[in-house]
Amino acid sequence: MASDIYFYLNEKCLGMWTSPGDFGDVKGIFTPDWWYPNWNQYGLLKLIVINNTGTFIDGLQISGVSLKDLNLDYRSTIKFKFAVPDDAEHVGGLTIFGRNFGNYNQDIKVRIHYSPIEDNSNQSNTDTL
Repeated sequence: MASDIYFYLNEKCLGMWTSPGDFGDVKGIFTPDWWYPNWNQYGLLKLIVINNTGTFIDGLQISGVSLKDLNLDYRSTIKFKFAVPDDAEHVGGLTIFGRNFGNYNQDIKVRIHYSPIEDNSNQSNTDTL
């Protein structure tokens, strides 16, 4: 069953991705034997990127929510949330796998890349036409 999975950062909705269905047809490569066979066994590895132009999953834009919309600074608390709202079009649920489960033997990874904004206000323009 398909499922609309919404992503939030500090309660701001970043966008939604529709999972194509449950993944229980075969056992996950790393899924332990004690895991119930009627539960999801594996899933899809997704990459979410938020930059100055919007929010993307696997390179496809899912919303126009950009870094400036999040009002983050070096002191900000960052809370990331996955959810399938009750009123979503596809309410199939959500299974999150980490290390030793599914087909990807890794935990959820979050990376924050920061680079200061260059201040060009003190530079003189020496180019002439």
